[in-house]
Amino acid sequence: MNRITALHDTVVREWEVRLRSGPEAAETRATEAVLRHCLDRAGFDHPGPGEPTIEGYGFGKGDHALDNAAQRCSDETGYGVRTATQRLRTLRSVLGTHEAEINDIARLKPVLERATRPDTGPERTRFGLPQ
Repeated sequence: MNRITALHDTVVREWEVRLRSGPEAAETRATEAVLRHCLDRAGFDHPGPGEPTIEGYGFGKGDHALDNAAQRCSDETGYGVRTATQRLRTLRSVLGTHEAEINDIARLKPVLERATRPDTGPERTRFGLPQ
């Protein structure tokens, strides 16, 4: 389980780094700018100081008009589809760099499955299950 957890943590960290740097970060900024422009046209100015961000609008905090406008703008601009596509593409790339590790863990699946059945497999005693 430690190998699985460590691999998961590594993949998540690498994925987040890729999304926040280089061409992926530039794509995110461009996609968010289109959504912010739509929200501005709909009458929702960015409320916070500094560099405007999507998070600065405060979606999901009870302002139904803002939430509805954000959904409409997302649909009109393709923000949701573009963001999901980018994230999936980036995640696949990160997973590809760890393919050998994932395959090694996948080979353990039959051992783990046998160990969860109390009546079968010699591995069950290795996991501390009663005989």
